[in-house]
Amino acid sequence: MNVSNADLPEGFDAALEITVKDDSNNPLSGVKFSLKNLETSKTIDLGKTNANGVIVKENIPYGKYQLTQTEIS
Repeated sequence: MNVSNADLPEGFDAALEITVKDDSNNPLSGVKFSLKNLETSKTIDLGKTNANGVIVKENIPYGKYQLTQTEIS
């Protein structure tokens, strides 16, 4: 999945919240994600989802990113 905050004026940062659920709509903990900046190739490790199946990352620098699920516990 590609995500972008490039529509914001340069100098602004973004936040991202991811919620992961199984087919029965139960939260999944321990699912790991990363963001790769498509312009700089820098990767941001977002960590793993918590007990509620949620990851929140703030202060994501301006740019276009690829979101990748990297691990399932």
